[in-house]
Amino acid sequence: MPNRSPPAGAVQNGWLLYAQQGHPVAVLLDTPSWYAWLETATTFTFTSEEGSFTAHKAPAGNRRGGWYWRAYRRQRGRLSRCYLGLSANLTGAKLREAARHLATAAERRASEQTGEDAPPVAHLPRSWPAPPATMILQTSITPPRLPVPHIARPRLLALLEQGLRGPLTLVSAPAGAGKTTLLAAWAAATTRPVAWLSCEEGENDPARLLAALLAALARLDARLAPLGETERPWHPDARERVLIRLLNDLERLLSAETVLILDDVHLLTTEASQALLLFLLAHLPARLHVLVGTRRDLPRLAQWRARNQLAQVPSQELRFGSAEIEAFVQAMALPLGSQAIRLLEERTQGWIAGIQLV
Repeated sequence: MPNRSPPAGAVQNGWLLYAQQGHPVAVLLDTPSWYAWLETATTFTFTSEEGSFTAHKAPAGNRRGGWYWRAYRRQRGRLSRCYLGLSANLTGAKLREAARHLATAAERRASEQTGEDAPPVAHLPRSWPAPPATMILQTSITPPRLPVPHIARPRLLALLEQGLRGPLTLVSAPAGAGKTTLLAAWAAATTRPVAWLSCEEGENDPARLLAALLAALARLDARLAPLGETERPWHPDARERVLIRLLNDLERLLSAETVLILDDVHLLTTEASQALLLFLLAHLPARLHVLVGTRRDLPRLAQWRARNQLAQVPSQELRFGSAEIEAFVQAMALPLGSQAIRLLEERTQGWIAGIQLV
């Protein structure tokens, strides 16, 4: 049950804004903090490109159920409403859908709602600070350090180099196969300009993913930085516009063959984040190549293979051979003979994570 004096909030541009002990607080929608706030709140306003409404929480009519949210919008003195449901169901997409529904149905439903009064709207501060720009962890856009010891694998570096003849190279292998180390080693060895992004689960929010891509690519050319600083791509149409501007700027600014490395792409599991990534790949500038590290293949790769535009490093190629295992155990100062090394290769099947554990 909500607290006696729960905070009222305002949702705008994908952020919840409310006051806590006299200080403004901003919370990104669809995060654990958003759902935790909903459990204690009883009202908030919502504003988006689709429309606006005031949401209120009330107990179920039979007094035996839980607490449910409803959205209200008054237009020309008449009230429209729609059911939102439990706090756990209040995603940003659902709120936008409700706003769109109320905006288009207000006139049609006005006669049904005549005479019904909406619950009072809680007092909200007159002004709110602008939602904060997305913070990007700098280590996520920096190639990681190579492990110690690191064993050079020139045959794999050569495979990556060959793949750059086309626009897309895929390194797909299970966890512990050494994908990130291979990509970092190539980035350290190449003379080409390189942008790096280690994908995270939070970037299933396409706005965060786009902000991270902008930050990574801005390291290639400082003229790309203002695009990330001035735009706030909260809505799908805005995200597409920003991405198109980014691709056009890259086409204009890149004067040399450049590589964007996207690691841990398997963490991008939502349809929205994958759609953004596929749009980027489908419209790559001529001088930009993409290297992808992932535990699973990307969706819809058949057309890339059919056009011979996809190079792939097979997972079995990442396995350490006898010579590489021997170099690794020597670097670890382990006195293993040839028979022990063969047994190590047989038992681990050449996977470096298993070799390290042994």
